[in-house]
Amino acid sequence: MEDPLVVPSKRNEYKGEWSRFYILIMFAIVNCNQCLAWFTFSSVDPDKIRDYFGANLSDSAIKWLLNWGPIMGVVCFPYQTHVLSKPKGLSRCIVIGTMLVLLGNVVRSIPLLCNESFRKSDAAFGMYHLGQAAIAAGGPFIMGSVSRLSCVWFLQNERTIATAIAQTANGLGTTLGFLIGPLFADDLNSLFWISLVAAVIPAVAFVLYCPERPRYAPSSAAEADANSLLTSSQQEDVSAVSAWIESVRRSAKHPSYVTLVLSAGVLAGANSAWQGVLQDTLTPVGYTDSQVGYMGFANGLTGNLAAILGGYIVDRVFVKRMKAGIIVGVFGIFVTSMIFLVSVPCFLYDVAPMPTSLATLIMMMALNGLFYGITSPLFYELSAELIYPQKEGLSAGTLVFVLNAVTMVVIGIDAILSYRYINFIYGIIIGLLFLVLLTVKEEYRRPRNKGDSAEDGSV
Repeated sequence: MEDPLVVPSKRNEYKGEWSRFYILIMFAIVNCNQCLAWFTFSSVDPDKIRDYFGANLSDSAIKWLLNWGPIMGVVCFPYQTHVLSKPKGLSRCIVIGTMLVLLGNVVRSIPLLCNESFRKSDAAFGMYHLGQAAIAAGGPFIMGSVSRLSCVWFLQNERTIATAIAQTANGLGTTLGFLIGPLFADDLNSLFWISLVAAVIPAVAFVLYCPERPRYAPSSAAEADANSLLTSSQQEDVSAVSAWIESVRRSAKHPSYVTLVLSAGVLAGANSAWQGVLQDTLTPVGYTDSQVGYMGFANGLTGNLAAILGGYIVDRVFVKRMKAGIIVGVFGIFVTSMIFLVSVPCFLYDVAPMPTSLATLIMMMALNGLFYGITSPLFYELSAELIYPQKEGLSAGTLVFVLNAVTMVVIGIDAILSYRYINFIYGIIIGLLFLVLLTVKEEYRRPRNKGDSAEDGSV
């Protein structure tokens, strides 16, 4: 059945429908679980993983399981952005991503139902990889849709916070992984069943109800988007590939957009990979799995809270001042990463120059997460503004593509370099990004509601 499409015209007021919260909650669940499932094998002590799953899961194999995330993110990018640019593309991306996460969880859980011999066999080893690859493939379809979902479903003064909730749900998966991984280290079956159940819930929900958009557009930008897609669906599709290439080419002509998306992707990719190898970085210097888990949990929790609170404040107070929030956030990440660097051994020194404690490291990780959380939704929203009338799926998808490419590189570097180099590299990357982002000129191009008196705010 076709989704109803009734868009208001020449209205001064727009109203949001209750169903937007249903869509956002289910979206957040699948996004959170996608990252939690991706992180499963890296959230537990490698020795315990090998004891349960067999010698096939060596340290390098565990890193490969983690690396399926960025690999599939890079591979799926062109198709994800193409699907999202078409009529009914948002709902299709959501369903595709949700089903891939469900499929991956099912495939990798099948060996757990069998005896120990099969669980540790080569066939089971292949199923773990296949499951992780499917889960990873779902990531770009979900993560690449966050800013489009907020534009299509939410009011103008709710867009940034909606993007924050949708986007940070993915990071919440890593946060929960740091916490529940050590808790279920002696009961690994339960860790997999939790992810499987969490994959079933949104899959059933979206099969029952997942329209492309609400019946009435909630903002001028949503109305313009609906009308443009309606027009394009009535025209002959001469070449989908050519249209996609043309949209990428046009967006690449905007220097501030290119700078912003590359910076956001590098920051998110470096941060994601840094979190993913935190166990490897801190365990050799004497911290236990549970202590590293507390650090990772503090980092992720403050990041999620800061993103949501920051999105709310930007929507209502600092309208069209997203660059300032990004600059403040990146500077804070740089400062906290430098303090963290001198608190642990580095290739430059064997003994950390700054005396530290578990409480100090947890505090630094929490502050680092807080500043990172401030920046996350602002990158997605500002990049969408800069290339309008190109669709939000292109800007978000490109950001996720760069994120995955950088994550893949950093994880590869970690496999070669000692943990003593990783924190140093991370800090240098953040410092350079801060300088680069100063050159970005912010512009707000998406249609604003009538009567909106917010000043332009271009810098």
